[in-house]
Amino acid sequence: MVGADARLRVASTTKIFTAVVVLQLAAKGRIRLDAPVERYLPGVVRGTGAGAGIDGRANTAWDR
Repeated sequence: MVGADARLRVASTTKIFTAVVVLQLAAKGRIRLDAPVERYLPGVVRGTGAGAGIDGRANTAWDR
């Protein structure tokens, strides 16, 4: 057991699993990597402040 204040770093592992799932969905034709993010996450990806240039209507999976 670990204490209540213990930390678990998962960010690097999470990126790998996310990439694998996205590529599997693309291989099955469920998503398109060249489609705007807005198509799959409407209204979710909208930058504000310093990230105001981030816009799901213009960005695709290949933009980052």
